Amino acid sequence: MPEYIDREAFVAHLRSDPLFDLVDRYGIVSVIEAFPAADVRDVVRCRDCYWWTKQEDSLQGCCSLLSIYPTGAWFCGNGIREEDFLQRVRLRNIPKLGGDPDA
Repeated sequence: MPEYIDREAFVAHLRSDPLFDLVDRYGIVSVIEAFPAADVRDVVRCRDCYWWTKQEDSLQGCCSLLSIYPTGAWFCGNGIREEDFLQRVRLRNIPKLGGDPDA
């Protein structure tokens, strides 16, 4: 599986190297900056999603958003990381399903 890097972070790392001036005389940074980016998106695996609840006796869980029973390794375009969801809830002061937002 391919790995993707953050171009800006990589260039910043190169620029912070004491030997950067020596390396960049070949125009490496301009080549990196001109290289087309891959069309990728972060995905949220079911095991990290707010909507997924693990079943105790199985590898599967229940997705309360889509009413399906995926394993934790699955993902979909509707997933939201639990910590991101809870942060949004706290900002709006909305309690988590049947709970206290500060819990």
